[in-house]
Amino acid sequence: GAWGNKHPDAAIGYNNIGMVYDKQDDYVEALEYYHKALVIVLEVFGKEHTDTATIYNNIGMTYNKQGSCFKALEYLQEALGIMLEVLGEKHLDTATIFKNLGLVYENQGNYEKALEYYQKALKIRADVLGASHPTTIKAQQSIDELNQKLNSHE
Repeated sequence: GAWGNKHPDAAIGYNNIGMVYDKQDDYVEALEYYHKALVIVLEVFGKEHTDTATIYNNIGMTYNKQGSCFKALEYLQEALGIMLEVLGEKHLDTATIFKNLGLVYENQGNYEKALEYYQKALKIRADVLGASHPTTIKAQQSIDELNQKLNSHE
């Protein structure tokens, strides 16, 4: 059709292929497809769109797995900015980005910063899902484990 390969469906396809490579730990291929998806969503939806944020998030997490923390943080900060703008600070998708930023900071060994982001994620999850929800409990466990690391470092 008139869209050619700039159709939103093509972006979804590229993103899905990226996810398959990601699961196979083929990060170079994964990033190639995620970046193709990103080009399309930026053109089709623009920056202020949750699909765009999701792909920024996927790219960031793949860089994290590759050990490229600075690139990971760059893309996750982009994702966070979009989620805050579009969904606000009380949304579960925003909580996911906070959690992912925490993961990267934890990988970097920056436990204070990691804790800060984990706590932001926990607060949203507790507010939206309640304290006894499995996702909230898991978020609390991440914080407890990180606190143990922090205490053993002192």
